[in-house]
Parts: sequence; C-alpha cells; structure tokens
Amino acid sequence: MMEHEKLISIEQFCNHYQADVAFVHLLGMHDLIEVINIEQAPYIHEEEVDRLERLLRLHDDLEINVEGLNAVAQLLSQVNDLQQELNNLRNKLRIYESEND
Repeated sequence: MMEHEKLISIEQFCNHYQADVAFVHLLGMHDLIEVINIEQAPYIHEEEVDRLERLLRLHDDLEINVEGLNAVAQLLSQVNDLQQELNNLRNKLRIYESEND
C-alpha cells in the first residue's frame, strides 16, 4: 500500500491549481489518473501530479474534453514506448558497431 505522506488530497490539489474537483473525479472515472480513497476522502499519489497538471492544461488551454484527453494520453504513451524502443535499438547498434571495429 502507498504511504499516506506521499498522497495529496484532490481538494488540496484543486484549491492550489484552481481546478474543478468534479473534473478531476471525472478523469479518475475514465482511468486517466488514479484516485485513492481513504476514509471517504479522495487522494492522488504525488507521482500523478505531473500527469494531472498536463491533463488540466490540455483541457483548459485547448478545451480538450475527457474523451480527447484519453486519446491524447494513449498517443503520448505510444510515442514514449516507441522512443524507448528506438533508444534500445540504438544501444544495440552501438554495441554491434563497437564489436565490429
């Protein structure tokens, strides 16, 4: 189980970022962020803050709805996976090239 000191209440997060609590709950319902309920109070893990900030900016600045945010999140995940695969292949190529020098 995650440590409580690494959790941030959704209410506290929304007050700080002037975000709509209902929208953050909606993101959780669509599995775009992980909401943790402790004693009937919703929290997010501190590792989710960057992701939540990014989603809020996309929503507020570009007026992207939750379905669009879901699509964007999936595409960003695929890009990240492809970047990791590219880096792995580059590393293998370097090893292969250094063995053949």
